[in-house]
Amino acid sequence: MSNLCPTLPQEGGNFIIMRYFGAALFVLILQPALLGQVTEDFDHNNQSVSESNCWEYSNVSISRPNSSIALNNGNDRPLADADLDGTVTASLISPYTKFDGPSTIDFQHKLKNGNGAYSRLAVYLEDPTGVRTQVFFHIYRAFYTDINGDPTNDQAETISFNSTDYAQVVFEWQSLSTSDNGYVDEIVIDGDNAADASNESNGYCPAIFELNDTVCSGSQNVTYEALYDQAIRNYSWSFSSASAGSIDLSISGNDASIQLDFDTISGDFELAGVESTSGHQTVFYIHVEELPALTHSIDSICLNEPYTIDLQLTGNGPWELDYQYDGSGVITTTISNSSHTLSLPADASNFEFLQLTDQNGCSIDDRFLPSVTVHYYPKPGPITLQKIE
Repeated sequence: MSNLCPTLPQEGGNFIIMRYFGAALFVLILQPALLGQVTEDFDHNNQSVSESNCWEYSNVSISRPNSSIALNNGNDRPLADADLDGTVTASLISPYTKFDGPSTIDFQHKLKNGNGAYSRLAVYLEDPTGVRTQVFFHIYRAFYTDINGDPTNDQAETISFNSTDYAQVVFEWQSLSTSDNGYVDEIVIDGDNAADASNESNGYCPAIFELNDTVCSGSQNVTYEALYDQAIRNYSWSFSSASAGSIDLSISGNDASIQLDFDTISGDFELAGVESTSGHQTVFYIHVEELPALTHSIDSICLNEPYTIDLQLTGNGPWELDYQYDGSGVITTTISNSSHTLSLPADASNFEFLQLTDQNGCSIDDRFLPSVTVHYYPKPGPITLQKIE
């Protein structure tokens, strides 16, 4: 986090979850819902429109001041108008936004009249658990005196910070012994909209936290956790379309953590965990990789002669195949093509496939690999010549 003011806390944690399945490493990564920016210029001049876009208003309205006092001599352009009466806090809160590292918030602001004992504007990032991080703090007036220049002058801000969290941007005004108005306009937030507008209520929209995961077909006891888990909240989990397996809800008391036993299937699936109070959703887009498979054939084998086994492989190559025969120990070979021939020595009796692993780390062992029977054909015996008298 940049040093915009001396009280800034450290940025929140990165949600990158790493998981092992056998020899393979799979990584869960956050998946933004949309690419772009979250913006509000109030030109629609309709608070209900803004609320439907997941902006929350508290002691703030949309007004159209005349050009002499509007931001940028706005020719009656609408803006956010905070009522600073000295008794209550006013706030304007953005939709939930996913930030992806170095980010900015641009906006314009000013006071209408510049009077009273004290007034200030602060900007916070508020995560889904209610934890706030201050990224901007501007005092207009203190002790009945202008602090940072004439507060009725237009002021353009660019706030720089570093975050990989989901958060709302909170514009908050406080005032004492004053009767004034705080103006904000032309808000541009450098992040991806992560709000669920389909569940909007008075401007509040729950967040959708999106992650990607890749697992192998048939994986067992795979743990999934809701982001921003709060122990006092309960969670429900379900597949949005087709099921990929069975959900075990016995992992945590509030079901913030679950485990999945995947069926022997492949394809793309969507798993959602919904928090009961806020409505926030943690959505996992899960790609289930098919397991590799192998079939084989053996030509006629003469006793005590070398032979070959022809293989056909499915799945995602290249593959690693482990096998053995009497006295060989485990042999590992890398196979690049789906059709492959193993060349074996004459004494390679009692042959056995042990494990097949594809490039994604998905594997099957001898329980699911075909057994091999080596049929030897005896060589013809010596010819005995018999003299006929």
